[in-house]
Amino acid sequence: MNISLFHSKVFIIICLLGVIYISGYALSTVYQFGFYIEAAFAYLFMFPIVKVHYKKRLNILTSAFLLLIFMVVSTFITTGMTAFINYLSFIFKIIIAFGIVTVYKFEDFIKVYLKVMVLVSVFSLIGYFMINSGNMLIDFPIVENVNSVLYGVGYLFFYIPWTPERNCGIFWEPGLFATFLIVAMIFELIYNKNKPSILRLILFIICIATTNSSAGYGLLLFVFCLIVINKASSIRNKYLRTALLLPTLFLSIIAITNYSIIFEILGLTDNPIVAKIIGEQLKEQSRVLAINHNFSMFLTNPIFGVGITEAFRNVKYVADTSTSTFLLSVFGIFGIQYTFYWIVGIIKSKNNNWLVNTMVVIVFLLIINKEPHSNILTSWCIMFYFVKSIVKTKFSTSN
Repeated sequence: MNISLFHSKVFIIICLLGVIYISGYALSTVYQFGFYIEAAFAYLFMFPIVKVHYKKRLNILTSAFLLLIFMVVSTFITTGMTAFINYLSFIFKIIIAFGIVTVYKFEDFIKVYLKVMVLVSVFSLIGYFMINSGNMLIDFPIVENVNSVLYGVGYLFFYIPWTPERNCGIFWEPGLFATFLIVAMIFELIYNKNKPSILRLILFIICIATTNSSAGYGLLLFVFCLIVINKASSIRNKYLRTALLLPTLFLSIIAITNYSIIFEILGLTDNPIVAKIIGEQLKEQSRVLAINHNFSMFLTNPIFGVGITEAFRNVKYVADTSTSTFLLSVFGIFGIQYTFYWIVGIIKSKNNNWLVNTMVVIVFLLIINKEPHSNILTSWCIMFYFVKSIVKTKFSTSN
């Protein structure tokens, strides 16, 4: 197959639509044909993968790819070879993400990601104000997903009828939309080679506000801290730099760990948004219980894991939302790879100083452990891109 196909505008658009669908698009939980999209793209991306990496020396990127495939296959074999489609879906996502990282540069991926998020944000705000203004002239069709959640379908935006005040963009829930917006802000501020766009950042912040996601608000605080740290790190005077960084870190930790007390002191507990944030502490506690539950499952079979079937049969406390520990329970000790590659890929990046990289690691670890990111293709792509950034040998898909 001619590799130039992957750089044609038509293929890029089709690929982009496929990635969006397999990255939390609301209708992917209604119409179950995402597996077939994965199969088609996995088949296509095997061609550039073989062309570029076959007979080449192993590096951390190709090793990560092969070890992740081994992780899935070994658990499938050792746990009774059930749930074949689920394991195959894992492999397809890994192949597609690795193929995308092989074919396209990280800076091009970031440019497309930011453009898509601008479009998603604009359409989501239009839909959000149409739905919540009380002057809606269009009756949007209502569909029900596999989890019995109803969606109002605008295709370029969705809303949940029983909670229309929460903006979910094109995604299956508002918290995931907030996650994609936070990632967009990090790309804009830290990894985009162009000067950060103030207008885009304002747009993303407005959309995060409309998601009414407590996790989104918390992550936004981290992003603001990241801005201060990134700016302060460029100050040459080490005393001034330290004077800015230490108070920022100290106050951030105090604010994030004691936000409910701070809201009470300020008399904001009656504010509906603040009340929601405080009320969702129970949900966050369930995520902590999920970590404990997943680790207990991991200990029952620490080498190859309990497998997908057993993990979902015993699922508790929205266990799959903690992606790091959920993969550990499913795939055993090999499941730690997913989190390991995120940490190593970001920490070893030479584009930023260690303090910025550390803060980015913290944000992404929080992100991947608040939703089931093992099912989100974009997350696999970003993880592989971070790993690719530390590979010294460059490779190309040119003919």
